[in-house]
Amino acid sequence: AAANFTGLVVALPMALDPGTRTSGLRGGHQAGRNRRLSAYDAAYLELAARRGVPLATLDARLREAAVEEGVPLFVTPA
Repeated sequence: AAANFTGLVVALPMALDPGTRTSGLRGGHQAGRNRRLSAYDAAYLELAARRGVPLATLDARLREAAVEEGVPLFVTPA
């Protein structure tokens, strides 16, 4: 099972975001402090805000922070 999962993850078309090394670290840190988010959640919020893409999360605090920061939320079609 673990080998199958690892194979699936490796097969994902992932790319590094070049802006994360510069503005991402500073912006994510500030967003995390302002909204009392974990570093992990703040990084997702900062990336979505900077890239102008909707944020997909079920976490209530992260959803609230996204709304407050003007980051759109991803909504699944009904």
